[in-house]
Amino acid sequence: MKEVTKMDVLEGMELYGKPWFNKDYWVSPINHEAGIRGQYPDEVLVYDVTLRDGEQTPGVCWNEDERVRIALALEEIGLKRIEIGMPVVSDTIGKAIKRLQALGTKLDMAALCRSKKEDIDLCLDLGLGSVIVEHPINPYLCQHALELSVEKLLERLITSISYAKEKGLHVNFFGWDAFRCSIPYLQKIYGTIIKEAKPDSVTLTDTFGVALPAAVKYTLQEMKKVTGDTPLEFHGHNEFGFGTAAALAAIEGGASGVHTAINGLGERTGNVPTEEIVMSLEVLLGVKTGIGLSRLCETSNLVSEIGKAPLAGNKPIVGKCLSQVESGLVSDVAYRMRKLGIETGMSPFTQELVGGQPQQYSIGKGSGKANIMYYLEKNGIDPAGVSKDEMADILEEVKTESRVRKALLSEADLLTIVNKVKK
Repeated sequence: MKEVTKMDVLEGMELYGKPWFNKDYWVSPINHEAGIRGQYPDEVLVYDVTLRDGEQTPGVCWNEDERVRIALALEEIGLKRIEIGMPVVSDTIGKAIKRLQALGTKLDMAALCRSKKEDIDLCLDLGLGSVIVEHPINPYLCQHALELSVEKLLERLITSISYAKEKGLHVNFFGWDAFRCSIPYLQKIYGTIIKEAKPDSVTLTDTFGVALPAAVKYTLQEMKKVTGDTPLEFHGHNEFGFGTAAALAAIEGGASGVHTAINGLGERTGNVPTEEIVMSLEVLLGVKTGIGLSRLCETSNLVSEIGKAPLAGNKPIVGKCLSQVESGLVSDVAYRMRKLGIETGMSPFTQELVGGQPQQYSIGKGSGKANIMYYLEKNGIDPAGVSKDEMADILEEVKTESRVRKALLSEADLLTIVNKVKK
C-alpha cells in the first residue's frame, strides 16, 4: 500500500492523527463529538451466542465436531465468553464441552438453562462455571401459556437462581420477551430478583426485535435505577432490521455487554451480528472489545460453510460485494484517491482490515475509464498509449458484453477486448 500523502486541512476538518482516520478506515468525526462518544464506555463485553441461539436458525444444526471447531474459532478471534448451548437439548453439547475442557480452552462457556434444578445440575455435572437462567417474563405469556402468575414466576426464578448461586455458579438471569412489557413491571421483576436472588448479571431481551433503538436506550436507563451495580446486558433480534442499532443504543443506555452471533444467525431474523457490533464499536467509536478484526471474514466464512448458511454479497462488514467497485464514477474517485495512498476514498474501511480481499475494480455494465486504466496498468500497458477513441470503444465493448452475459467480465475478458480494439 502506498504511503499516505498528507493533504492540507480543508474547512477545518482534520484527518491525520485523529481517531476517525488512518490507513485502514475513514469514518465520521461526528461520532467523536463529546455528546456522542461520551455516551459509550471505553470497553464493552461482546458475548457470542452463535452456538446456542445461532443453532436456532432454521436448518442450522451443529454436531459435536462443529461445535468444538466454532468454539475454538471464537476463542481465536478474542472472544472471552460464549454461550456453548443448552445441554439439556442434546448430549452432543455436553460431549463438546468436555472436549473443549480437555483442550484447555480459556473460554468462559456459559450454558442456557431453564429455570429448573435438573438443568442446573446437568451444568454442574459437566463442570461448567457459568449458567444463564432463562424464562419468559411477559405476564400474558406466563399467565395464559404457562399458567403462571407473576407471584409464582418470581418464586420460581428466585428459587432456581438462588440454587445455582449456592452451587457456586456464575449466574445471569435472562428474562425474555421483556420489551413487550411496561418499564414499571420490568423494574418490579428485575428489582425483586436482584434483591432476593442476587444474580451476577441480568439480561434484558428484546426477543422479537420490537423496541426502537431510542426505546431500548430509554429502557436501559430506567432499568439501571433498579439494577444498580449488577451488570446489565442486552440481547436483541433483528425483526425490523435495526438489531445492531438497538444494541448500540443499549450500550448508550448503560448496558455493559451485548449478545451477538456470527453472521447474525439466530431465531427467525437472527441476532445482532458479532462482526457488525465489533466493527461499530472499534472503528466508529474506538471502544475496545478485545476482538481481533483481521479474522472476522475468516470466522464468518467458517460459520457460513459449517452451518450451510450462505452470506448475501452485500452483507455488512464481511460481504464479498464490499471489495468490489463497478460504477465508473465511484471507480474514478477511488482510483484518484488511491494514487494519494488513501484506500478509503470511496469506502469506510479496507476489506483487508477484516481479513477480506483488497478492493477490486469490477468490469461490467457500469464500468468507467478508471476501471479500465487500473487493469491496463496492472498488466503493464501504459494508459497514455490508449487514445480517447480507443478507450471509448473499449468501454462500449465492455458494457455491451456485460449486458449480454448479465454478468461481470473477467480480467482476461477485458484484455481480449483491449487487444481487439488496439489491433
